[in-house]
Amino acid sequence: MADLPKIRIDMEGRRAWRGDRALALPRLQFNLLVYLATNEGQVMTRAKIMRDVWGAKWTGDTKTLDMHVLGLRRLIPDDRKNPHYVTTVRGIGFRMEAGTVEFVSSTRIIIVRPGDVLAIGNCGEVSERAAATASALRDQLRLSEVLLFEGDIDMAALPGSLHG
Repeated sequence: MADLPKIRIDMEGRRAWRGDRALALPRLQFNLLVYLATNEGQVMTRAKIMRDVWGAKWTGDTKTLDMHVLGLRRLIPDDRKNPHYVTTVRGIGFRMEAGTVEFVSSTRIIIVRPGDVLAIGNCGEVSERAAATASALRDQLRLSEVLLFEGDIDMAALPGSLHG
């Protein structure tokens, strides 16, 4: 279990990752993941999940929940028969296994000066638009470079004087 990547959740940014891989979670699956994660290690009953995630007015079948959990397991990914993250507790509900989740925050204050290198990690897939924004930011703030990383910042990719 220790060598499995954690599920990292940024609630403010509504983003999640399994290790460094960004997860493209639809709204309800993200809400379900956050709900289970905030109750990590606890068995949550089907009725309580449906009420808290889908709303008090839910009158449908809990098979909807099963389908969303299945979808979540596919996106994480997690093995349905031997789950490591989300466990089915037969006849009761579901549990996010303890120690599998880490909450992160995308809110950071960074002070940069002209000539500095700005490295930004956990950007997800770096699109052309993100690269163009980084380039504009570099020019506007007169930085020597803005480096974007899909996952954690790669210290070896930073200019020599920055990583010792």
